[in-house]
Amino acid sequence: MSGKRKDEESYGNLAKKENLTEEEHRTVFEEGLEMLLDTSERMLQGPKEVVGKDVTSGLVVSTVLTSDVGYETAIVDKQGAHPVQRYENRDAAVQGHGQWVARAHELVSIKKLGWGSIVENEIVTLMRFEDE
Repeated sequence: MSGKRKDEESYGNLAKKENLTEEEHRTVFEEGLEMLLDTSERMLQGPKEVVGKDVTSGLVVSTVLTSDVGYETAIVDKQGAHPVQRYENRDAAVQGHGQWVARAHELVSIKKLGWGSIVENEIVTLMRFEDE
């Protein structure tokens, strides 16, 4: 996985560069398309392992082993899934999942994690399923 992260970082650095040459534009486009298609394929396959899925306080707390970033907890609300924490191993994911479940009732907004250097982190105000 560290090799893939390095590729994403290199791509992200090139994509942010100003005044790209024609060859660099082509490289950014081709590598970006390849990463998008690869990610789409993995997403269609679904998670490799479900660590935990709890519905609490109008939110879903879901922790899974993903194909692209490893173990990850996401908070799901009316707007969709928001990755909030990633883990090095299953034990950390189990512990982290429990902590997010315990905190769900007090969450107003979260920091939605980005993806590599391509998608930036963002603050999201949660919209609970029970809020109308």
